[in-house]
Amino acid sequence: AKPGTYIRTMFMNDTIPANRISPIATNFMNLYPVPQTSGLVNNYTSALKKTQDYDTYDIRVDHHFNELNTFFARYSYNNGTTYTPGAFPVVNGIDPGGNAGVFPGPALQRSQAVQANFVHIFTPTLLLELKAAFQRFALDSQSVDLGQNLATQFGIPGANHDYVSSGL
Repeated sequence: AKPGTYIRTMFMNDTIPANRISPIATNFMNLYPVPQTSGLVNNYTSALKKTQDYDTYDIRVDHHFNELNTFFARYSYNNGTTYTPGAFPVVNGIDPGGNAGVFPGPALQRSQAVQANFVHIFTPTLLLELKAAFQRFALDSQSVDLGQNLATQFGIPGANHDYVSSGL
């Protein structure tokens, strides 16, 4: 209404009174670390550790039945465990979040593949080749907060309906 002027009265010492701050906001703010420098931006840095462990193996069998029939089969297995940290340290088992595009927390990856190949030679110009393959990949990525009804505990009703929607 009046450009260049304040419409509301400023808070004393530019500080919002404690009774005007939402308890839900206070619960969230207590999860975040204090700034490490006095700047308004880029005032917190961390180098949290990402871990990955993999178990991998392949098995292959080749068999030459005779001059006209050959066979091979292969089985491949890969089992991985990854822990991706969030942008901020976990506080009392709660991840405050903050990784854009990345899901912090534990993730289990398992891939399996099987392949078989059979070749039969009928004549020098005619042969039959049969191939079959199957591959499966499973990814179970979970948040650190999975299974905890934290939104409800923080004062946000109706957010945690079940195990999948648990956490913040």
